[in-house]
Amino acid sequence: MKVARWLTIITLMGLLAGIGGCEEGAPGGSANNPSDVTDTTQGNDSGDAPVTPPDDTATPPDDTVPLPCLMAVPQELQFGGKLCDWTWTETLTLKGCGDTSVTLLEVGLAMDENSDCIGHNCAFYAVEAASPMALAPNETTEVLVHYSPPTESTLGPNGQPLFDSATVWVHFDGGQLPVPVSGLGVSTPCAAPHMTMYSQGTAIADGHTVAIGTTLSFVATPTCGDGPASDWKWTVEPPEGATATWALPTTIDKPTLTPNNPGKYTVAASFWDKNGGKNCAPGTVTFWVDEGS
Repeated sequence: MKVARWLTIITLMGLLAGIGGCEEGAPGGSANNPSDVTDTTQGNDSGDAPVTPPDDTATPPDDTVPLPCLMAVPQELQFGGKLCDWTWTETLTLKGCGDTSVTLLEVGLAMDENSDCIGHNCAFYAVEAASPMALAPNETTEVLVHYSPPTESTLGPNGQPLFDSATVWVHFDGGQLPVPVSGLGVSTPCAAPHMTMYSQGTAIADGHTVAIGTTLSFVATPTCGDGPASDWKWTVEPPEGATATWALPTTIDKPTLTPNNPGKYTVAASFWDKNGGKNCAPGTVTFWVDEGS
């Protein structure tokens, strides 16, 4: 009985000591036993790597910081038809278009993984690096692009001249800016535009015969002048006593025509370049309409 009484007293004293520890120590553990405090850096019961609690005080990224912006004028550089065995130069203007400065890192022709330029006869082009290479907002710099066609451009499978092409690649601290470049080598100055005639999307030869009611479309490629054509004028000379009406306005570059009378038709096209210069002679193409074909 005495032993039981002493055990009861010892148990009560232990409980009182535990209550006192909770009042004086940190919640959830004894102040006198640091091992009782939960350690959030230890692994979980499955033996995973230690888990670090998230840092709620970290500063989120600032999405309001403006990025460098760059624009090219023009967005596509077109030389048009140029005489062979000569070097022609066009100016490409680069402009900072954002609220922060722009640094040009590299300006040149686009290359493939073998360091070869990309495009048809792209080696006919050369690029002079821009100066200055650092631009303030709205500041501009100029890049000189040279085109030296050694021979007259050939015709592609669709019957139209195959343009020499390349891409000027501008690498700046805000990204990359590609600018397509094209040109056409010609053997005579102020040459007439090259004419191509199509029936249902297939090129047909000059002097070809078609059936009445066949819709024909026409494409005239400028072979001279300063850059691309800015205005066109198309005319048609129908057979004697017949009339022909264009299905589209004659001031566009690809009109269509549906002849409804047999005989010979001659289509002509003239153009003006961006500086108002007109080609020396119109391009022409002829076709025949056979009532029984």
